[in-house]
Amino acid sequence: PHEELSDREFQVFTLLAMGARKTEIALKLNISKNTVSNHRNNILKKMGFVQNTELTRYALQHGFIR
Repeated sequence: PHEELSDREFQVFTLLAMGARKTEIALKLNISKNTVSNHRNNILKKMGFVQNTELTRYALQHGFIR
């Protein structure tokens, strides 16, 4: 399902999977916290997940993070 993500959503996905907080992601990507929240919601919906821990598990299983 990660192939359905836009480039920006994939960036947010990997940062979320690594445990970054919304504020950290916003600062790193130079976007607002609301935009991070919107991306997170879109990511969860596209990937069929409910919470960030599922994103982390998926990212680990697919080698996106260590």
